[in-house]
Amino acid sequence: MAERTTEARVIAATWRFMQARGGWEGAIEPTDAISQDLLIFGIDVDDFVQELLNEFGDVVHTIPWLYYTDQTNSYRGCRALFVAPILIPWMLLKKAVMGSDSLSVPDPTSFPHRLTLREIAAAIDAGGWSKDWQSR
Repeated sequence: MAERTTEARVIAATWRFMQARGGWEGAIEPTDAISQDLLIFGIDVDDFVQELLNEFGDVVHTIPWLYYTDQTNSYRGCRALFVAPILIPWMLLKKAVMGSDSLSVPDPTSFPHRLTLREIAAAIDAGGWSKDWQSR
């Protein structure tokens, strides 16, 4: 039996992640972008990266996930412990006074930076993300 390509393994790992998250019924293609097409954004990115780490190892950490995924109003770790008690009441007050349009809400479909499953597979095959990626 032929060994699966890295791209096929990335798609399979993405499929497992999407099924575990629930609600995904569409096909997953190599050209699908993480935020814009698959709607993986915010702290869900951490769980997706963990799924890829389980499959491919530490090379996954070389990919600049936070640059390529919508992180609007996402807080991680200890920072969330300090921000949430202040941010949540502030958001509720702001919404009550200024309306829903005043809140900053994630919009992953319009996020300007695209990261496709094919690019993720290419980075894994290359042994890591290009170090000069920001100069392109």
